[in-house]
Amino acid sequence: MKWNYDFELAALIFEIILIVFYFAKRHLPTKKNKYFIICMCVGCAMTFMDLVTAFTDVYWQALPYEIVQFLNVVYFTSTSLNTIFLFMFILAITDQMDMTRSPLFIIYCIPAAVTIIFAITTPFTGAVYYFDSVKGYMHGPAYFANFVLNSFYIVLAMAYIIVYRKNVQRMQFLSVIFMILLLAMGVVLQGLFFNWILLTNAFLCLSMCVMYLSTQNPDLYIDKDTKLFNRDGFNEYLGELTSNNTRYTCLVICLDNYRTLKSVFGENKVRAAVEEVAQDLVELYAKRQQAVGYQFSKDTVWQQEFEDAFPDQETEDQMTAIEDTKKDMESSGIMDRLICGDVGFGKTEVAIRAAFKAVQDGKQVAVLVPTTVLAQQHYNTFSERMRS
Repeated sequence: MKWNYDFELAALIFEIILIVFYFAKRHLPTKKNKYFIICMCVGCAMTFMDLVTAFTDVYWQALPYEIVQFLNVVYFTSTSLNTIFLFMFILAITDQMDMTRSPLFIIYCIPAAVTIIFAITTPFTGAVYYFDSVKGYMHGPAYFANFVLNSFYIVLAMAYIIVYRKNVQRMQFLSVIFMILLLAMGVVLQGLFFNWILLTNAFLCLSMCVMYLSTQNPDLYIDKDTKLFNRDGFNEYLGELTSNNTRYTCLVICLDNYRTLKSVFGENKVRAAVEEVAQDLVELYAKRQQAVGYQFSKDTVWQQEFEDAFPDQETEDQMTAIEDTKKDMESSGIMDRLICGDVGFGKTEVAIRAAFKAVQDGKQVAVLVPTTVLAQQHYNTFSERMRS
């Protein structure tokens, strides 16, 4: 069998250019981007292997038989891997990565495992393909089954993006739907109508381009002036950290009347001033990271008794703040922590326990408040807690 590989040759060139452009720019360290990169790289490798095997399968009698078989095994294996990584990319978009740790994901991986087993054993069984001495490369009895099993992940991806569309932005939803339809179109056209034309990977390239231009372009999350991540990038990254219950530290700098300053002093002067402030902050925090502060002692029996005397039940967030504060105090690094919370959520108790811990090491504690009324209120609260 001879193939027309003009479409996939153009797709391979375009995929390489796309990958080079992607890695040349800063991109968010999110799981969605991680699996998009994997899909692009595996897809490019799959396109390359498809072109190589298309050539070697035509001239298989002139090449070492073992090499021809090895190349075909690699190609069909990469096809299976690409479909499962594509599905994981959809899971990342729909914020369903937790299901990869469930037994259901193992069941989802069974079709990919079966196709990989088909690919590896085909040189011995002729399941997916075989070489006829007269006709050359021929599809084996399991070729259509292999085709259906790989298509399973396209259907599964479509189901997930529809069921969990509330977790996806409108542009992402439409882009993913269009991407999946392009993939399905490529599979159907080559599998059922144009067997001699290599179309599947060409449509895969088109689908990757759709995702790149619509939602995965790194420029969408980069501020043009500062070359740093913009608000959309900031929100997307923190959104993933929050959904994964990952703790993070964030330094936020607010500039009031930025547009007014830019119109009065000019964009170049304001940008230079911002860069100078940013550089000073970077140097300051670098010095703070290297500096060694006072390391408070571990909790004593008195500390435990004092905390047990708290008349109310601590909330989960309150206990987290208390433990983090004491951990900071017991470390040798410079402490830099701000406790935020609504009125009545227990911020004062966090400060009281930290103050009690500091006093036990012979240190003095100053409590600064903005108003006299608040000073009297804190005095009464501290006195009541310290009375016993």
